Amino acid sequence: MHLVITSQKPGTLDRWQRVFEGCADVSCQRGLRSETPVDAVLMAGLFAHGRYGGRPRFSEAEIRDNLRGDGWPALVVVPPTRPMAKDSQGNMAVHPDYADIQPAYFAATRCFQAIAEWNDTHEVPISSVEINLGLMNMDSPVDDSSARAFREAFGEYRERMRVTCVGHPSREAGSGPLEFTFSVAENQPPPPSGFDLGHVRVRGSEGEVSSRERAPDQAMMIHLSVTLLLDGVRSFLAGRDRVCESAAVDSSFSLKFARSKGGWVETSHAGVLVDRSTEKDLADALFRGADAFARATLPHLPPDDAGREDLEAALAEFEGFLGAIDGRVGPW
Repeated sequence: MHLVITSQKPGTLDRWQRVFEGCADVSCQRGLRSETPVDAVLMAGLFAHGRYGGRPRFSEAEIRDNLRGDGWPALVVVPPTRPMAKDSQGNMAVHPDYADIQPAYFAATRCFQAIAEWNDTHEVPISSVEINLGLMNMDSPVDDSSARAFREAFGEYRERMRVTCVGHPSREAGSGPLEFTFSVAENQPPPPSGFDLGHVRVRGSEGEVSSRERAPDQAMMIHLSVTLLLDGVRSFLAGRDRVCESAAVDSSFSLKFARSKGGWVETSHAGVLVDRSTEKDLADALFRGADAFARATLPHLPPDDAGREDLEAALAEFEGFLGAIDGRVGPW
């Protein structure tokens, strides 16, 4: 997941930028709001509830739909306040169990937890988030404790997601081979068909993700899904769009490809980075995986099978496209 930190105050932004220095998935922008499109924005309840509904919550963050068409992202993540309880004098105060937790850290951890839960239950994940410091009441140029709290919480979130996605030790971007593996599910009844269900596994420089062993089941119509993936990535690499989302057929599983700083293309699933490669490395890896799958499965399908015909056509077009990017072998 990528964070975009925004503020109109140079002093505040400088502090946050120093705290997050070296974090590849975080960028800072000066302005009222993010200049680049994001999926969601973090906004304190003081500002969010009057605009987007809801009411103050304790312990859990809330994700609200933005139906106002006001230029802010489609989703608004509202952090909770720490739980309250009456003290010995009968006055309301922060519950003793939460008194030692910094408010910014509490807000950040609960927001990232809510985003992770959202991504587990929605087909379109939250993969980029704006932290608007003005709308989070954190726009002080003399406070870097909030920035440190958010960095700590974000580091913990990334580690949890790495484990969830069967993560591997990180390698330098582009230093390891990206690998796509496609397979037909073992429980498919005969005879073989271009509409059989199957799975995808992606192993990259930052981790690994698979559609297998998920609840609910994320098996997909594998031949049709590989065809859509080939066509989608080819169009993305041939064009100038910054992001491409490829959803599987008859499954909630999806992969996201995004151009990033330095000329890399980032492959991710549900907001978790799996790989960072060049355009050519991505194209070569996808073609190798799709071609190997086709060689193993298509000979068993009837010549007029629709799934076979579509995949053969997609592979032929993709193979022809590979020659067009041979000159782009590194960051641009």
